[in-house]
Amino acid sequence: MIAEVFDTEAISHVLPELGAGFDSAFHFPLQHALVETFAKGGSVNAIADAVAETMNALGQDRALRLVTMLDNHDMPRFMTAAPPGLSAEDQGRRYAIALTALFTLPGIPQIYQGDELGMLGAYPDNRRDMPAWGWDASTRTGPHDGSFGDAAASWSLVKRLSARRATHEALWRGGYQELLRETTGGANVLVFLRRTASTAILVVLGNDDHARKLRVSLGAESPWPDGTALVDDLGLGAPVRLSVDHASVAFTLPPRTAGIYR
Repeated sequence: MIAEVFDTEAISHVLPELGAGFDSAFHFPLQHALVETFAKGGSVNAIADAVAETMNALGQDRALRLVTMLDNHDMPRFMTAAPPGLSAEDQGRRYAIALTALFTLPGIPQIYQGDELGMLGAYPDNRRDMPAWGWDASTRTGPHDGSFGDAAASWSLVKRLSARRATHEALWRGGYQELLRETTGGANVLVFLRRTASTAILVVLGNDDHARKLRVSLGAESPWPDGTALVDDLGLGAPVRLSVDHASVAFTLPPRTAGIYR
C-alpha cells in the first residue's frame, strides 16, 4: 500500500502513515524540487536538500521505498511548469536531466502515463489517455499536439534509463552519498554516488547554462582505485570517460547534461 500525503515541504509528514503499516508514500517534496530545479531552471540545492532531509528523517531503507515522480494525475505535467519561449532543444535537455535524476536518486521511480512521450498539460489535460500515436514506433517520431519535442527521443531515453536501473544494482538498492554541490559563481551541478558493498555508480547532473570545469573528490573510501576509467553509460553529452586520480575525477561538463558512470 502507498500513502498519498500531499506535502511539498516536509517528508517527515509521511512518518505516521509509514508507522501505521503503509509500505511506501509518494515523495511530493522531491517532485516539487525536481520541477523547481529542472523544469524552471532553479538551483540544484532544492534536490540535494530534499534528499538529505529524506535520508535524515526516514533512514536509507524507508527512503529507498518512497515513490518518486515528475508528475501525476493530481498535478500539471512536468514541462508545463517550464518558462514559456524555451527552444525545443532546451526543453529536451531539461527533461532528459530530470528523467536521469528520477531514475538515479533514491526511491522507486514512477512513470505516469505519457511521461515517456513528453506529454504536456494542466488539469484536466494532465489526465488525458495515452494518445493513439504513442503506442507505435512508426507514429511516435516527431512533434505532436499535446507533447513537446520528439516523443520518440523521450521514449528511447526512458527505455535506456529503465535498463540502466535494472542492470546497476547500486541504483535501486544502493546508499546515497552527495559528493559535490556546486552552486557558486553561477554554477549549478550536483554529483552523487550510489553504492552497495560490491558496486558503485557515479551520477552527474548538470543544470548549468555554461560548461564547467569540475574536480570531484570521491572521498577517503573511494570505490575505485587510482587509474580506474569510469565510462558514461547514458550518452547525453557528458564526457565519455573519466579517470580516477588521487581519489578524484576532473572533467569539463557541457551545459545542461547528465552522466551515469561505472
